[in-house]
Amino acid sequence: LVKFWRKVVYMYLRPALFQPGTAITPEEEKAFRRYVPLVYKENLQRIISTARTGGSDAVLFTLPSLLRPDLSPNDVRKLYFPHYAYNLRKFLLLYERYNDTIRAVSRVNSVPVIELQEAFKGRESQLFMDTAHVECEGHRILGEYLHGILSELVPRKRGEVTLSRR
Repeated sequence: LVKFWRKVVYMYLRPALFQPGTAITPEEEKAFRRYVPLVYKENLQRIISTARTGGSDAVLFTLPSLLRPDLSPNDVRKLYFPHYAYNLRKFLLLYERYNDTIRAVSRVNSVPVIELQEAFKGRESQLFMDTAHVECEGHRILGEYLHGILSELVPRKRGEVTLSRR
């Protein structure tokens, strides 16, 4: 029941009554720029450690999103804001901080990071159905992008059997 009402309030009622904010004070901006999602960072580090303990390599991916500084009104309508940030500037800064954290963890742990946003550059409006989810065409583009990058990262073993598509 709580989930239902939360969805009603944050997905339907709030957008019907209010427009997302765009301005923040310099102090707020400074605070958001210093923010580090510590639990997220610790979880990434734990995942890398677990993979290495099991004899595997790790690769980190940044979080692709429809979010960007030049959103159209139609793009803004697609966004699903967290309850604590009904402000485009705050939301974008949070998104950037999570990706900055992924990059920092990759550097500290000497793990490659793949910038998934690069696969969608300039086509976000057509490919994203909401803040973080892509349409079918976006999945195809992402798959081809990852195949190209991961093929270079994963060493081929001699005698490896390759499955062909039919």
